[in-house]
Amino acid sequence: MQDILKWTVYTGVFAVPFVVFLVADSLFFPYITGKNFTFRIIVEIVFAAWLLLALYDPRYRPRFSWTAVAFIGLLIVMFFANILGEYPLKSFWSNFERMEGYVTLVHLFMYFIVMGSVMNSKLLWDRFFNVTLIAAATLSFYTLAQSFGASAEGANWRIEGTLGNSTYMAIYMLFHVFIAALMAFRTSSRKLRYAYSALAVFFVLVLIQTGTRGAMLGLVGGTVLSAIYIALFAREYPLYRKIAAGVLVSLALLVGAFIAARDSSFVQNDPRLARMSEINLDAGSTRFTIWSVALEGVKERPILGWGQDNFNYVFNAKYDPSLYAQEAWFDRVHNIVLDWLIAGGIVGAFFYFSLIGTAVFYAAVRPIFKRNDEAFPVAERALLLGLLAAYVFHNLFVFDNLISYMFFAVMLAYIHSSVGTNIPALVSLKISESTTEKVVLPIVLIVAAGTLYFVNVPGILAGKGIINALMAPTADERFSLFDRAIERDSFANQEIREQMTLQALNVFRSTSVNENEKGRIYNHVHEELQKQAEEKPGDARVYTFLAMLHRGANNTEAVLENIVMARALSPKKQSIIYEEAFARIEAEQFEVALSLLKEAYELDRSNEQARIMYAIGALYAKDQELIEELIDNEERFVALARTDLALEAAYFTGAYELAEEIFQFRINENPDNVQLQISFSAMLNEIGESQKAIEVIEKAIDVHPQFEEQLRAFIEEIRKGSL
Repeated sequence: MQDILKWTVYTGVFAVPFVVFLVADSLFFPYITGKNFTFRIIVEIVFAAWLLLALYDPRYRPRFSWTAVAFIGLLIVMFFANILGEYPLKSFWSNFERMEGYVTLVHLFMYFIVMGSVMNSKLLWDRFFNVTLIAAATLSFYTLAQSFGASAEGANWRIEGTLGNSTYMAIYMLFHVFIAALMAFRTSSRKLRYAYSALAVFFVLVLIQTGTRGAMLGLVGGTVLSAIYIALFAREYPLYRKIAAGVLVSLALLVGAFIAARDSSFVQNDPRLARMSEINLDAGSTRFTIWSVALEGVKERPILGWGQDNFNYVFNAKYDPSLYAQEAWFDRVHNIVLDWLIAGGIVGAFFYFSLIGTAVFYAAVRPIFKRNDEAFPVAERALLLGLLAAYVFHNLFVFDNLISYMFFAVMLAYIHSSVGTNIPALVSLKISESTTEKVVLPIVLIVAAGTLYFVNVPGILAGKGIINALMAPTADERFSLFDRAIERDSFANQEIREQMTLQALNVFRSTSVNENEKGRIYNHVHEELQKQAEEKPGDARVYTFLAMLHRGANNTEAVLENIVMARALSPKKQSIIYEEAFARIEAEQFEVALSLLKEAYELDRSNEQARIMYAIGALYAKDQELIEELIDNEERFVALARTDLALEAAYFTGAYELAEEIFQFRINENPDNVQLQISFSAMLNEIGESQKAIEVIEKAIDVHPQFEEQLRAFIEEIRKGSL
């Protein structure tokens, strides 16, 4: 039995690094969900096997370290922070797009405690590090080959591999740069030392190809810190100190040369170098604004925060209008300090950073004062310090994902396993084999099976259900499959309902679906969104989707009802104000709409979209003076002319001269668009300019002789007055 349990535990532990290769095309968010569900399943099986193994053999029982204490403290605090947070369901389960939350935090702890207990020798850690380096090298070669093959097609040069995001690839490479360097010092073979060093350099090149500035700065900062540590504390290793000095000088020269050449054609013509040259305070302005929004949320709930995955409430309520050009629904602060302050308040952030603090203490600080501390050689201490510093610096500008969390947990487990001490009460605990096999084993198996099912199966089936629904050939089948996905009672109901809404809008626009069917779908999706609003009160996004649904069904009264609720929850978000303004226009409340669009514009006058929307509002209000004031140059006229809403407004309000200018501009810009010329001609004919209408079609014939027969017929209809 013990051999089976050991085999299960070690197989699972060593399988985790290969999770990075999984892309589950059959699941919603395939780059995220497949990896996360697989990680959870492996960890659940491994943890159950480890519990039984630890009962049989005291050598595998948990040990004490302050890092483990900090992790347990974080779990306890975040449990209460999530329970008392804004929306506990999402705090515990997250969603398909992120798949983080408390469930992931618990699984990371389980992985940490198992690794910290069973990886109890240098040989085992060497094997694990070699395995993950092989996985990282394989993924790097695959990713680079993929990017070279795609580059001819003009693909994005920032590589992402099977991780689905260049930032995720960057932090993965960052960990493995330091792991390769760590192995270069751990090995006694000169050839292997050269191989590991070459691998570290290769990973640096791959990291550069991701174009992730935070990771690059983290790498530089972590390397400098490692080199300084060696220079200060490796007195008995003069060769190490020389290497460290060489690294510091080389980095100083490289950084200096880069700064001096940042505006040169050599740098600017290379997308990787050009992106790095853009590092300045202006480039981080969006991040700084989001951080200020987050700080307002922290002030409101300073002790236990808002709960995990609940930053969207803060972002909506404290929205800064200067973010108008960014995505509408930020769910992360993009700063590790503020993300944890939002999620768990001061208490949660304290325990999270205690994890890092205790790891740094054990790895790099304690050995300075405790001369007989031999847990780590000086080079390892320096590299562990550099890695932790690089990780934190990278996360000052982005946020964690499963892959970065996984390897953070691995490094914590490595430190914990190296410094942890036995807990006498656990070591001396004796349970007979008979009790273990007859009582504990059945309980563990039942709990493990239940956990495997309830934590994973509903979500997996729901994720598959969304994909199956999106691929269904008919609307009836599509919504039937969406219903089945919701019936799985998973954590993904909001995402399912949002997809239902988007599909319903497609149905409303379709001419192949009859009105009765459209009405049935409208009522059904409305019912589901109402349930979402009841399950998740206070979320502006839900009410915005309700408004979208009603707009698609031309239910102006319901649009207004829901968009007003969304505005109450996010009063300064221009996109929501636009929605209300155009609902007011549909209700022919033109002055109210103009007032709203003026408000949106005055929130940030640099917002050119808000200026154009305000001008459209002025069109409906027939305020010619205001239109001329707002559209005061050629560039702004072009922006107005490219907006469909402007053409609709000009036509609706009888501003035919402006409508004609817009049509002329669009035809000049899109001369191959025959339908545009026909629409222009139809408008001219409708306002009594039949001769001009005919001239437009005759010009179209000159440009598109292949459509002459149809266009001649159109002219005849104009002459007969049949149009």
